[in-house]
Amino acid sequence: MNILDDAYVNYQHFSQVQLQVGKYKSPVGLERLQSTADLFFVETGYATELTPNYDVGAMIHNDYFNTPVGYAIGIFDGAADNGSEDADVDEARTW
Repeated sequence: MNILDDAYVNYQHFSQVQLQVGKYKSPVGLERLQSTADLFFVETGYATELTPNYDVGAMIHNDYFNTPVGYAIGIFDGAADNGSEDADVDEARTW
């Protein structure tokens, strides 16, 4: 079974706001957003184990004045701690 990790669309109509929809790393947990080669320590912290790896959702985000400071607000499907969430495409699902 193949699992697609990153699949998203990022749309920017205005320079102050970007809309991102799909499956990607949620903007929670700095160690999840950084590359493994860029981490300061060999192991990640305990708080990283409490954040999702990949999640399905929509987010509005942008940077302030081309600086490292920015904002992000979104709605996500709610992946488990240290896990990834896939889109449910099973048509035979019963409620």
